[in-house]
Amino acid sequence: MPIPSFRALVVGALIVLPIGVGAFVFGVSTQVDWLASSGLATAALTVTGLGLVLACHPDAREIRRLLGIPLFIFFIAGIVDLCGRMLWDRAPGEWYYPSVHATAGVAILALLWRGRTTLTLGGRFTGITLALMCLSFAIWLGSDEEKANRVFAVPWALAVAGIADALWRIIPAKYAAGRLALAGGYLVPVFAGLFAAVMLMGAFDEEDARSYASRGDAWRDKRDANRAIADYTEAIRLDPKYVWAFAGRGDAWRAKGDIDRAIADYSEAIRLAPEYVWAYSNRGSVWHAKGDNDRAIADYSEAIRLDPKYAWAFAGRGDAWRAKGDNDRAIADYSEAIRLDPNYGWAYASRGNAWRARGDRSKALADYNRAIRADPENHRLYSVVAWTLATDSGFAGHGKRAVELATQSCELTAWRNPFYLNTLAAAYAQAGNFRQAVLWQEKALAFPEFAKYSEAAVKRVALYRSGKAYREQAAAP
Repeated sequence: MPIPSFRALVVGALIVLPIGVGAFVFGVSTQVDWLASSGLATAALTVTGLGLVLACHPDAREIRRLLGIPLFIFFIAGIVDLCGRMLWDRAPGEWYYPSVHATAGVAILALLWRGRTTLTLGGRFTGITLALMCLSFAIWLGSDEEKANRVFAVPWALAVAGIADALWRIIPAKYAAGRLALAGGYLVPVFAGLFAAVMLMGAFDEEDARSYASRGDAWRDKRDANRAIADYTEAIRLDPKYVWAFAGRGDAWRAKGDIDRAIADYSEAIRLAPEYVWAYSNRGSVWHAKGDNDRAIADYSEAIRLDPKYAWAFAGRGDAWRAKGDNDRAIADYSEAIRLDPNYGWAYASRGNAWRARGDRSKALADYNRAIRADPENHRLYSVVAWTLATDSGFAGHGKRAVELATQSCELTAWRNPFYLNTLAAAYAQAGNFRQAVLWQEKALAFPEFAKYSEAAVKRVALYRSGKAYREQAAAP
């Protein structure tokens, strides 16, 4: 049985591989497990087969010659990087991997020059594509400019042109005769390459927007709202219909306390994507923060209509009902959130606050304890529950429990959060240990970020020195 041509095997693999990857991505995004598994298996088998073809096929000798030295360069570079990290705890500088890729690209070009009289046309074409790809990576890795991504248009165009040429040449001979076929043999690869280059150049405009938005997400998670807003704004400039960027910038405005701008961005996200559940829910939370609980309830209700299993929207609507004084509806919404997500610690704590507002402190305490069990690593949850137990006269006998919870929140944050130290002070006062209450309140006051609460905190120091616990029915600062 004759061995299939190297060209046919590679082209077949390059056609099947994107199908497998696409099936995997689509299966993961739609939560269709069998499709994701099948796509992953297809992609893995295709890559394995392609590797075996490159390693064993007799027609792949040229490519093995071209890839040998670059792969050796990458291997040595990886070993050096690994040793530096493991032995000296030092990562390579920003220049390292751009230099490695540039060296690999130059090495391939040197091999092409050395074998210029022995390499086939296909081998030279493949070598040029690989060299340009390595040099493109060197430019991309060494540049902070997003537009540097465009350098991939050249090797990508060459690669697609090569695939088109191979596809054309493996057409059975009876379909490839005549002048039209001959002209196609020249024109199809050219047009395929140009099309790939144009598509890639356009795709990078969208990719740039995604890159800025992704970096905006990172800044937002680090609580750097100003940098997040700058990146989201650039993403929107590149793609004025980028819904995620509007919603992310809304989150950043909300973190800065600019409620009106947050509402504007969430509203634009909703205009662009009327079924965007997250935007409705987040705008509802902003309306609630602004005190407009009717609009908050309307947005949360729309989010629930679009996604009846969205526990966070039920909990948010419960907050709005509780702010309006309708604790029965609040408890119903919190209970539904808990049914949908039994480990939703905040829903338990919020339902506990609703029970507390109704005067049922036994049910409130039960829910507070459930909240801690449901989310035992949530340091803020520990502090909020501890504050409630420490500052409500109805929980006067639970000072020891308040100290335990407040201590846990401080330990989880390495004793660096002044607001949790403030809670610990109130907890010690509730437990009757006023010396410790004064000590921890003064430690909280030593943090600059606690400065705007200093006036009230100084008054609490005086209160603790007089042997009195602090009483407050509202939430912790």
